[in-house]
Amino acid sequence: MVSIKRLAALASCLAIALSIAGCETVKPEANSWRLPRKEGADTGMIIGRLEYPGDPALNPEKLVLNLRNVEFRNEAQAVRFGNVGEKSYILDNNYFVVPNLKPGTYRLVSFRVGQLFHGLHREEGFTYEVKPGQIKYIGSLEYSQYQQSLLQKMGKTLNYSVTRVQHPTELDMLQWLNKASAGSGWEPAIRKRMLELGRWPQ
Repeated sequence: MVSIKRLAALASCLAIALSIAGCETVKPEANSWRLPRKEGADTGMIIGRLEYPGDPALNPEKLVLNLRNVEFRNEAQAVRFGNVGEKSYILDNNYFVVPNLKPGTYRLVSFRVGQLFHGLHREEGFTYEVKPGQIKYIGSLEYSQYQQSLLQKMGKTLNYSVTRVQHPTELDMLQWLNKASAGSGWEPAIRKRMLELGRWPQ
């Protein structure tokens, strides 16, 4: 017979899994989403992706991450209570786009997976310079969760890591963004960057 403690532990694990991998919010479909209009000649953009590992050994059930939010903040601005960062868009393939940024230095301060908040305030390597008119690709990131200790369970914290992987590449994302940019004013910047990377826009 299964003990009450065992059932409670299983229920806790199930709740975390559903919170992370759930699909209670419908995100825009990447292939039909349209990029917001460019607001000024010098405004820039951040693009990237956050997902579970694509390696079957690390993700045998082929789970899709329920990414709900990414929060970028301009390092030059004082952090105020209630400030939720720059406007961002999360697509159904877990690409994220943060358009119409003033030139400056931006930090990925947090992200939300399901109902779980992940702060990156003390982590190194999540600060990016956005130059005038630049489309800044910050990489393809993979999220891995590890076994929780008893103290972590009591404190409702997760043992996780965020690592950079090779795919999708910057060109992969730019090709997608080029199709989503029709009439937005972003087309020249996207195509210029694609040419710098050796690919003719299609």
